[in-house]
Amino acid sequence: MIKFPKVNIIHTTSSALSNGDLTFAQKIARIKVEQSKKTSKYKTFNKVNKNKERREEKLALVNTLIAYNANYYGEKFLFCSTYERLVKNIRHKFDGLAWDYINQNLCFENKSGVISSDDMIKLIKIVRSTEFTKLNVLSKMVTVNKTSNIDEHARKLVMKELDKLPSSLIFEAYNKGMTVVITHDDVTTYRTDLLDESVPGWEKESWEGIPGAGGFENKETVIALKFNPNRKCWEIPNNHGSCNLILHEFGHSIDKVLGVARTGMVTSETKSFYKAWYADFNLLDGDYYQGNESDVDFYRPLSESYAEAFALTFNDKNEIKWPHIQKYIKDQFI
Repeated sequence: MIKFPKVNIIHTTSSALSNGDLTFAQKIARIKVEQSKKTSKYKTFNKVNKNKERREEKLALVNTLIAYNANYYGEKFLFCSTYERLVKNIRHKFDGLAWDYINQNLCFENKSGVISSDDMIKLIKIVRSTEFTKLNVLSKMVTVNKTSNIDEHARKLVMKELDKLPSSLIFEAYNKGMTVVITHDDVTTYRTDLLDESVPGWEKESWEGIPGAGGFENKETVIALKFNPNRKCWEIPNNHGSCNLILHEFGHSIDKVLGVARTGMVTSETKSFYKAWYADFNLLDGDYYQGNESDVDFYRPLSESYAEAFALTFNDKNEIKWPHIQKYIKDQFI
């Protein structure tokens, strides 16, 4: 490589370059210096412009947050400037169906750079919507037994069934402290205290093998999922007689918790419910819902009828099996 004094390049005039007084190597070096200066100016100009654009974008973002009265303490996750940071904030704050709902509507994971005002407006509207609030509440209500290896897919499976219920009902249940715990195989893998007890109203029946239970004193509903080795995923079991296991068991909790909160009595033990139940008596499916003389607990068939009618009403809104009981439940919650 040819070396030459840098001072010769710097002090060489453009006329000398044009008159051919420089060597070929010096000419090339001089051209590079001049081009470098131009490039540097261009880069500086671009950098200034980009910084200006970013400042304008961030200012627009701030104006959007102000316009929509974003609350820093309640909606702190919104206060960031890039998609990357926003996605991190959202995933930290929300999970389950709530995160899925945002991602499906906005696809933020595929974007980068400063958040556009339009996207921020869409996000604000979503997180303030009733549907999103409902999904977020469900994500808080539904938990997994710590000793079970239930995955997130299985948790969402249960939440999707509960999502069939009206938003107002979910909010009321959440405010009254109701929760749903998912476990594996049967309810005793979570409620080990039930191993030595018989099922109320079924003194010869054990809790082992029971896939769900609701209406416990601690306001919990327990759902036990089964693992399908062929499909390699968790599934809602079918060893039950309900049209919807999750809604049925949650219905037991609604019957007791919200019934007592609203009227001071378990709903299925009230005179008004008894009238609806009696009006549909001939339509009820056998002893399980009608009861019989051997029933130790008089209210057991009424409780089961309430829970199943609750499941029928919200599992398929077009199915009317027990008209009087289902109307009673609709009048309560719809």
